Amino acid sequence: MDKRSIGFLTHEHLTELGIAALGDRVGIINHFRSGEKEKRVERLRAILNDRRERKKSASKAKSHGSAKSSRAPTQKTEKLRFVCGWKHWNDDLERYVQKKTAQGGGSREVDINRDATAGDCINICKSFFFHGGVSPEGDESMMTFELGNYHGQPISDLAGSDGVPIKFTAENYKTSTGLARPRIYIHTRQLDDCG
Repeated sequence: MDKRSIGFLTHEHLTELGIAALGDRVGIINHFRSGEKEKRVERLRAILNDRRERKKSASKAKSHGSAKSSRAPTQKTEKLRFVCGWKHWNDDLERYVQKKTAQGGGSREVDINRDATAGDCINICKSFFFHGGVSPEGDESMMTFELGNYHGQPISDLAGSDGVPIKFTAENYKTSTGLARPRIYIHTRQLDDCG
């Protein structure tokens, strides 16, 4: 029996030949029906051989000291990924409370320019939560805005590694938090609550 004829055998034929286990029969049928398998194996061998050759040539070039690194230098992306949210002042709790999605708030992942200021970040958050200048809490002209963190504290200038304040930028804030996706919040408060 040759390879082609095995590919035409059914489960009943293989059972008659003494192959009782279903898994064995399925494996045999799939193996011999797939003529593509041999092509895939050859393609993988070619890829692996090519990879081996490149590694050999790269190691020879490094040992001679004349080759440049095969990796391109990493470039910083222009934007950083942040999670934006909205917290509104609650008089009863005397703290900022996060607005849930059902109340027009929630969280949004957003890419922010590395050199974005606090004002830029506030404007980005306003574009999510104050459509047309209005939110479920009222008109933006009747509120104060500041940028804050998860704990409800305002974010102003940041402390540098030596303790000296540094100007807020998205990149400096991300560096100071050490988080892959830091959260920033727009803190809002009614103007009549401020006084």
